[in-house]
Amino acid sequence: MQQHYIISYIGADRPGLVDKISKLIQSVGGSWQSGRSANLAGMFSGMVHIDIPAENAAKLSDEVANLQTPDLQVSLHPIKDLSSPNDSIVEIKVIGSDRKGIVSELSGILSNLSINLEELATEVSPAPMSGELTFSAIARVSMPEGLSTDTVQNALEQLSDDLMVELTPI
Repeated sequence: MQQHYIISYIGADRPGLVDKISKLIQSVGGSWQSGRSANLAGMFSGMVHIDIPAENAAKLSDEVANLQTPDLQVSLHPIKDLSSPNDSIVEIKVIGSDRKGIVSELSGILSNLSINLEELATEVSPAPMSGELTFSAIARVSMPEGLSTDTVQNALEQLSDDLMVELTPI
C-alpha cells in the first residue's frame, strides 16, 4: 500500500536543493508525483507530492528530520484524502496598476464566491512604456458548480477601472 505526502522546503537559494530532496525521496523508495519550486528574493522554496510504500513512512520522517539545517527547513505533511471535487477548473489572468492590498482584494472576492485557489503566481514589474508598476496574476482555481465565469469576471473587474481580467476554462 502506498502513502502520499507533501514535502515542503525553503532555504537560501543555491545549487543542489532539488537534488537533495529528490535523493531523499529516492532513498525511501518514493516516487515524485508533482511539485512546484521557485526562487523568490534569494530564497528557494517548493512543495513536492510524493508517494512511498507505507512501510517506509518512519524512514521518510527520519530522513526529513536529518535534512534540516539552520539554512534549510523541510516539513512533511501526510495526505489523508486524494479525492478531488467535481468543481470546474478555470485559469484567471489579471493585469492592472499595482497598489497595496490588491492580492487581499482579489483573494477576498474569490473566497466570498467560494472559489478555491489551486495555484497562484503574482508579479509586480514596470510597464514597458510608462515605467509605472504593473501587477499581474495568474491563478488556477476550482469553481463551485453553478457559478458562472461571467459572475467571477464582473466581480473582479469591479476592483478597478484599469484591471484587465481574463477567465479561461481548463
